Amino acid sequence: MTSATTPGTSVTRRPQVFVEIPPSPFHTISTTPSRPFVLVPTPSSKQKENAFAAADDDMAESALRTSPRKRKLSTISSTNNAAPQMSGTSQPTPKKPKVTTASASGAGTKAKKPAVAKTALKPQQSNANEEFPDGFFYCHQCNKKRDNNIVMQCTYYAGDNARHARCRAKYCKICLKNRYGDDFDEIKARGENSRPKGHVKGSGYIFQCYRCRDICNCRNCRKAKGLEPTGNLTLAAKRSGAESAAAILGENPSAQGVLPGKGHQVEPQKKPAKPKAPKDRKDNAETSASAVSKSKADTSTAAAPKPKPKPAPKLRPVPVPKWTAVETTLDLHQAEDRFFIREFVLRFAGLLDIGKGNLEELDDIDADYVRGTGHEEEPCAWVSEPCAKAMIIGLLDVIAEEAESNTKKAIRDAVKEIRNSGANLTKIWAALAVLRDSVTSGPHYRDVDFPDALPPPSSAVFRSTRSGLGTGNEIQIAMSWQLTPVVVSLIEAVVYTKAVKEELDRGVERVKEMHKECREEVKKENERWESGKKGEGAKAKEQRAAHKQRIMDLEQALEVASSAYLPRSGPLGKDADGRVYWVLPVGAGEREFGSALLADASKAKVTKRGMVSLDDRTAMRRWSWFVAVWGRRPSGAAQSKKAGKEKVDEEEDDGEEKWWGFWDAKDIKTLADWLAVKAGVETGQISFSVTAKEEKASSRDTSIGKGMSPSAGTSVSAEVEMVDRSSSVSTPLSELSDGGEDELSELSDDEEEGDERDVFAEGPPSKGSVKNLVRGLREYAEVLVWRAGKWQKPVEEEKEGKGKRL
Repeated sequence: MTSATTPGTSVTRRPQVFVEIPPSPFHTISTTPSRPFVLVPTPSSKQKENAFAAADDDMAESALRTSPRKRKLSTISSTNNAAPQMSGTSQPTPKKPKVTTASASGAGTKAKKPAVAKTALKPQQSNANEEFPDGFFYCHQCNKKRDNNIVMQCTYYAGDNARHARCRAKYCKICLKNRYGDDFDEIKARGENSRPKGHVKGSGYIFQCYRCRDICNCRNCRKAKGLEPTGNLTLAAKRSGAESAAAILGENPSAQGVLPGKGHQVEPQKKPAKPKAPKDRKDNAETSASAVSKSKADTSTAAAPKPKPKPAPKLRPVPVPKWTAVETTLDLHQAEDRFFIREFVLRFAGLLDIGKGNLEELDDIDADYVRGTGHEEEPCAWVSEPCAKAMIIGLLDVIAEEAESNTKKAIRDAVKEIRNSGANLTKIWAALAVLRDSVTSGPHYRDVDFPDALPPPSSAVFRSTRSGLGTGNEIQIAMSWQLTPVVVSLIEAVVYTKAVKEELDRGVERVKEMHKECREEVKKENERWESGKKGEGAKAKEQRAAHKQRIMDLEQALEVASSAYLPRSGPLGKDADGRVYWVLPVGAGEREFGSALLADASKAKVTKRGMVSLDDRTAMRRWSWFVAVWGRRPSGAAQSKKAGKEKVDEEEDDGEEKWWGFWDAKDIKTLADWLAVKAGVETGQISFSVTAKEEKASSRDTSIGKGMSPSAGTSVSAEVEMVDRSSSVSTPLSELSDGGEDELSELSDDEEEGDERDVFAEGPPSKGSVKNLVRGLREYAEVLVWRAGKWQKPVEEEKEGKGKRL
């Protein structure tokens, strides 16, 4: 067959060819008769190639469900290839038509390629940007924008509702370390394997924020409690050796650092003035323009001169403190036994049922009525016989409460004998010796297995009586200090009783109540000050001084009153030369005064009997009113003369270990500075000859003048000056800089090891221990100023009393 074409027509017509294709063997089962296929010649046809001319609905649906072929040959291309072979003439190849597929609705759409699977990308935070690719958050503490990589969100349920809403407080890594001393990585590493009740799941860690624990020290949380913002305490914590800013606030809730927007709050270091170079004066005043341009070109090409190194800052001079010997014959162990007894009896006076009069006797570590007797080799006198009797009876009663029946009966009999012995110490020891010999077995026999009493002094004189010497006991008790080893042994037995543990638990709750009372009173005082009317001139200054005095009274009263519920403390520290520093807690009268001042200031009264005179303080008769140091006097240090001596023998104390005392707050501050510079904790230069001007500039004067006492009603200016000085001690603004954040984590591990204050360890102390010692001395100097303002007798009253005695 040949096809006839017309050259003049634009559309080539081709005949329709019907080809009969035999049925496929795969479709033999079908009952549908085979139908011829129709080749569709025009591209405009919407039917599929090689489709049946009249396909039923089932065939159309099956065609739609089949997957498209990778390559399809259109009818036009196949006919174009066959036409030249039959006609033998070349014809132009037409364009390839677009192949369309029929959709379920009958409309044609383009065939799409199957989508290629892509790798999963990390989900991007909604607030991510160039600066914070992982997103950001605002820290609850510093209120700064931080990266999500250092976020620590609270996992605690905020409230007891049914939905258990998670707390939304978030803290950054820097604030966790600097403000609270917690390690971000350590919290993350702990995980949530042991999940405590009340925390959400799936966070990967367990963290209860400081706001939920009511210890957050951020600006907003402190404002809600009526407290002022703390400012930047990071540098202060680093230089004072504290673990974090929270440690400083725990000791002094009103401590403040540099506050933003308040200008310069620290005294900037004076930089030496740079000498100005003399100006060159040219003799020739007339200079041409070309010469000037040439000189400029030469200076630009010449090498710039090297900057001169800055001179080293001048170290502040630190004077060597003057050492004053304490008039006592007690050695370290004898004095520490009396310290231990006083501290335990003061702490558990209610449990032991000891009266206030006996407690006041314990303040005299060595009784002053034996001074001047000439027996310097003998130990100093201690408490009176009734006081020693009351302590022994109280300790035996506590032991008897938890002892078994046999031991309890023996203790009851011994207590009965002691009560009937009067004030005879020999009878008291005889009853104790019988008790020790009668109880030799049982679970509590070691509680009454105390050592023997000390032998009497050689100067003791005894009067022979039947009742006193008929017991067959060889040891005679002439002084109360002979019973100190017995009392110490009984105290060590009472420490492990259930009654003491319960008393310690009650003390912890009482301290919490005191802190709450102090916060409420401070809040009330601040509200009163803010809402009250302010005067003008001198009246405003007086009102402000009264307000600051009230705040300071509350803070110091909390410090004094809470000492009644603290466990055993021990020495304050030890320096590199082996000297041991002791600071004894306040007496019972001052503790009661502090508690009353927190509860109701109108009921807090200072009794004249409890007041101390300036002579008592300078003579260092009350050990709780000065810093006691055991050891040798430093070489080259000056020794202040004793009372009644015009000269000081510098050679009599060289190389001798003894007790030294510092009663003035200014001298204690000098001692702290000297220790800090000597140990390398702070910078400075120790000077053995310091002028009065340099000494005033190097240390803050926290002492009270000998001619003036705050309790005597000082002037307004003097009172304001005293309050301002005390505030500067509690808030060391002069030690801070105006710089930004400081990473407290930069402290080395060696500097943080001394937090345990291991005074009794062999070898020199660590830097951390020295830092704690220096900080403790400075805090004691601050408290000593406040105590002297309340309890020291005015100088005028002392002069009147001396005149009456004369």
